[in-house]
Amino acid sequence: MNQHQRDLKTNELEKLVTQAAPFLDQHKDKLIYGACAIMLAFSAWYYLTQTTSNTNAAGWSKFISADDSDEYGTVASQHKGEAPGQWALLNESDILLNQGVRGMFTDREAALDDLKAAEESYSELLNQSGLSASIEERALFGLARCRESLSGKDTSAAVKAYEELLRRFPDTLYAEISNEQIAALKAPENQEFYAWFQEQDPKPLPPSKQADGLPPGHPSVDPGSLIRLPQTPSMLKLPESAAPAFPDDAAGSEDAGGIPDPPPVSEKTGKTEGTAPSLPDDPAPGTKPTPEKSDEE
Repeated sequence: MNQHQRDLKTNELEKLVTQAAPFLDQHKDKLIYGACAIMLAFSAWYYLTQTTSNTNAAGWSKFISADDSDEYGTVASQHKGEAPGQWALLNESDILLNQGVRGMFTDREAALDDLKAAEESYSELLNQSGLSASIEERALFGLARCRESLSGKDTSAAVKAYEELLRRFPDTLYAEISNEQIAALKAPENQEFYAWFQEQDPKPLPPSKQADGLPPGHPSVDPGSLIRLPQTPSMLKLPESAAPAFPDDAAGSEDAGGIPDPPPVSEKTGKTEGTAPSLPDDPAPGTKPTPEKSDEE
């Protein structure tokens, strides 16, 4: 029975090949070209997939090592349109926003620069295609906060930004705070406050003198950890015994009668007279010195 079934299948396959032979002969060139095109398409797809994967890996590595707005901005520009670049641009915008909000109370000029840069970064990010929902949601909320911080009496731009967030993400985690801010921004008394606050121009405080006496801007160090230098180098230390006192200037003393005259010089010998007697010669080694005889002897 099994052999019979195998024979039937073999006969059917032979019939199929016999019927298909004329078709293959007629369209063999097209079939070859089609097969080549499929292979090329698969090769291109595989190459692009691997390249994108490697690029994303490099981008994520740079994203993880980034630490400030400038470094995130570099990653965003190098990987624009890719997931690592989009997250980097979001982080750059958030850092600029937070710096700007804090600076509005201490350094208005620098704060406005940060807020305007943050607004541009958020807008650039939202104009990119292929954003994930989490990035888009956070970018919309950040843009609304940014425009609120830049608001004067006219708070309509900030209100529209919050409303756009609620329109795109009705169930957003920021729904409660967004509704509260919309109501606050529409209140006339709050608009008056924003108008007054916009006219203020706080300046940074002058740098105070450092406790360690060093100029401002030096790296933070613990003074107790510094190596203490010796107060006086050993080669400059004075001897323990006091140095002998120098005699008073005889020329300036009336009691001393001035500086004594030098001994006179003999006209015959040309030598000075009245000099001290010459010292005795040293005795020979192993002998005792001969005592001098006195005048009485």
